[in-house]
Amino acid sequence: MGGYAKLATPVVVSIGGLSTQEYWRVADELSGTEHAALEANVSRPNLERAGATLDSDPRAMSEVVAGAVPPLPSS
Repeated sequence: MGGYAKLATPVVVSIGGLSTQEYWRVADELSGTEHAALEANVSRPNLERAGATLDSDPRAMSEVVAGAVPPLPSS
């Protein structure tokens, strides 16, 4: 994350996308970077849902999270 590493401050990255797969692609591209968290901006219009925002559809939000967040290791 460039110069942010020198600050020793946790970085939260906000991602967005025009489709579910775009959220997944952006999260995947960030997988090799050091960041404290990803925030999925689901309040932006989504082309797959005729411009509706994902935050009004729990199932759509679940799809974004499922593809953007790696599963927790099982114990």
